[in-house]
Amino acid sequence: MEGEVLADHGKRYVDPFLKKEGVSQIDVMILTHPHDDHLAGLLTVLDNIKTLKVLDPSVPHTAKKYYKFLQKIYDKGISYETAREGMMFESGDGLFFQILHPVEKDLSGLDLNNSSIVIKLTYKDFSAIFTGDAEEETEKILLSKYSKKQLKSDLLKVGHHGSKTSSSQSFLNAVSPKIAFISLGSGNKYNHPHKETLLRLQNIGAKVYRTDIDGTITLYTDGVKYLVDRKH
Repeated sequence: MEGEVLADHGKRYVDPFLKKEGVSQIDVMILTHPHDDHLAGLLTVLDNIKTLKVLDPSVPHTAKKYYKFLQKIYDKGISYETAREGMMFESGDGLFFQILHPVEKDLSGLDLNNSSIVIKLTYKDFSAIFTGDAEEETEKILLSKYSKKQLKSDLLKVGHHGSKTSSSQSFLNAVSPKIAFISLGSGNKYNHPHKETLLRLQNIGAKVYRTDIDGTITLYTDGVKYLVDRKH
């Protein structure tokens, strides 16, 4: 979560939540990109929950936490794979996800945010797109490669904490989400989410949930209906 990069949110939030939900194994862990606010909490999760595979964009990055993350994967013998467009994973019970981005083999021309892994998850009639910190540059790539039918989703995890550099109107029109989740820290120094982004989400009729206001947000679905739960 933004604004508290040095805090161990894996220990404070993610690990306790997963254990409460009865998660004893992670089949696929995805690091969207190696910025500390997306990475740091995963170190604790790797220590405490058996993980079978890790995906990340394999973008060159020299941060100490990222090296520690890679070393931990190696030491534990966890399968590691570079995520690229077109990869698909299935759980066997009707749930699958597809990697939409990165599309380039060489990411040296993209900044870390636009190297983010973008995923479309589908479970029966329900779908969701998770965008990491992808900004408008990535959204334009997605719009050029995929039809509105392919991008349309019930849920959008809003890019880059609701910054004005993400969630362009054309991208939101294509995804046309019924609900939007924004992950950010309360009182963050970047003043996210930006009012322009919130207005664009309002214009497409999306119901917005924010972690700074709503706390931990959990969506439950049977593949047809869904329920959003909020806990402070």
